[in-house]
Amino acid sequence: MSTKDDNYSFIEQSFTASEKEYYNLNLNQSKNCLILIPIQSHSKSNNDNYGGSTFTTLQEDNDDLKKRWKNENISNTINKSTLSLHISVNENTTEAAASHLFGDDEIDGLKKEKFGSIKNSKQCFADSLKSRNPFEFPRQQEEDRAADPEVVGFRSSQRILNPNQGSSSSYQSEPATKEHIRHYMKIVFDKNPNVTGEEMEKEIASTYPLDAPSLSTCLRWIKQFKSGEQNVELKDHERSGRPGKFVDTELHDFVLANPNMTVKMFAEHFECATGTISNHLSKLGIVHKFGRWIPHRLTPANIARRLEVSTDLLNRYNQGELNLDNILTTDEKWVVYDNGVRRRQWVERGSSALPTPRPEIHQKKLMLCFFWDTEGPVHFEFVPEGRTVDKYFYRQMLDRVQQAIVEKRGAERQVFFLQDNAPAHRAIITKEKIEELGWTLLPHPPYSPCLSPSDFHAFLSLSNWLNGKVFENDDQLKQSIQEWIDDKPSGFWVHGFTKLPQRWQKCIDAQGNYFEDD
Repeated sequence: MSTKDDNYSFIEQSFTASEKEYYNLNLNQSKNCLILIPIQSHSKSNNDNYGGSTFTTLQEDNDDLKKRWKNENISNTINKSTLSLHISVNENTTEAAASHLFGDDEIDGLKKEKFGSIKNSKQCFADSLKSRNPFEFPRQQEEDRAADPEVVGFRSSQRILNPNQGSSSSYQSEPATKEHIRHYMKIVFDKNPNVTGEEMEKEIASTYPLDAPSLSTCLRWIKQFKSGEQNVELKDHERSGRPGKFVDTELHDFVLANPNMTVKMFAEHFECATGTISNHLSKLGIVHKFGRWIPHRLTPANIARRLEVSTDLLNRYNQGELNLDNILTTDEKWVVYDNGVRRRQWVERGSSALPTPRPEIHQKKLMLCFFWDTEGPVHFEFVPEGRTVDKYFYRQMLDRVQQAIVEKRGAERQVFFLQDNAPAHRAIITKEKIEELGWTLLPHPPYSPCLSPSDFHAFLSLSNWLNGKVFENDDQLKQSIQEWIDDKPSGFWVHGFTKLPQRWQKCIDAQGNYFEDD
């Protein structure tokens, strides 16, 4: 038996209550060079004070060690935060293993050696086993830390398994299929026909925690098992009502060949649900859109004329024969008194928004004649009430425009005149007047507002300006038009003409057909 001098005390690191729950670490090695060294820490539950530890020396013989281990209660040691290191020897005794490591002479020297104090004992033990202990930690080989006790830290999420207990049943290595789970439920039911849904759910969850069925599923299968049906089918059958199988390319080609058909028509053709058609169309990137309104259904002659004019004007522009700054363009527009629109309003839930009166079909309006170039408006006027823009009125108005050009642009200004094909514009006396004024008339294809700067630029901005405005008389309307003109920067008018070459090119690319606007 060991004496008082044969015991060595070590400082034990204090841990919290949650850190004291460790399992035994059992290292079983087959080599015959192991020493059985029992270590036990005497920690008290819920006590973080420092306690003493005892270390049994090599003087104890093998029989005493075996009796010591047999008498210990391992389960109690685990619950009281005891970390035991069990190193088992398969064939040889502890004495033989020690002889193999140190030699008989060294073992006898250790047995006879007496230590006077705890400090000397710790130092002697460390010096004796230094470089001989096969389980020594590398960091303890440093000279300044050679005698420091080894403290192993564990995170709160780490757990050392107890070798005396079986593997955890809550661990699932592989996912289970539904069919496998159903077979398991059948086995559980065959073992206990009176099993409840809760019991079956708990039983399966203990083995397959990740794929455990719900309580309702267990109850449903128990009901089927108890119904007395022979050979209950546990496999999934192909369900009826599946959508018809078709190739996406067939749907793609059929939809593009019939763009005006509805989703319901497509579903009837392919014999499937409308939702299936919608899902496949979305996956194919096919969307349902309205076609834009076009000014006119062009005839082949109209298309050819548009292509011819666009090509001619673009060539003249590229060759430097047509300067955009010298182009004077014109058009007419009706301006109504009531431009009210219905807008959304913020109201409390359950309340009604204020009503908006619908504009009358035949309401008061004025005809605006507008002449402008890259520098801005040259001349504009309103047609008097009761008058129409005929060839005689238009001829007289051209004289007023020429006077405005002389005043604002100079008498030497070269003018390329661009107008649409209204009857008053195509009249013979109108063409004679244009030639008399010394202007160069540019060709313009019929039904082509997309090639007229007044339509696609100036009047589009004016419509947005008038949107929502209501006028009581002519003076208010004319004042609003003047405010719109004053509000526009100089670059606005330039930008309207710089778009012309781009639109001529788009018309050519479209082979004379209408093209998508910017």
